[in-house]
Amino acid sequence: GGDNKIIYQDKFWKPKHTLEIKATKKGFMNIKSAVDFGIAAMNLGAGREKKEDSIDYDAGIYLNKKSGESVEKGETLFTLFSNKKIKESVINSLKNSYEVTKNNKITKVILGKIS
Repeated sequence: GGDNKIIYQDKFWKPKHTLEIKATKKGFMNIKSAVDFGIAAMNLGAGREKKEDSIDYDAGIYLNKKSGESVEKGETLFTLFSNKKIKESVINSLKNSYEVTKNNKITKVILGKIS
């Protein structure tokens, strides 16, 4: 339990840079590659590529919409956070990692049972 709103207070969490990625059309959110989102988060500073790299504890990606959720044109799909300038290469790395589709495509989590 607890009040999770506390992390959004200025004294707790103050990333210097934020960037909202908006839907360009109406439809349904479909995340195609969680791995790409993880790598993008690392490139924002939320993780390390090498053990010598430092971690930016304010960096990360917030999914404003999850796979299967309906979205309207102009709604925020996800938000990037970092204390360093958000590079165009990070934004570009995510362009093929999600899509807004006309029909709701839910990716199966369990593909099948082996008995």
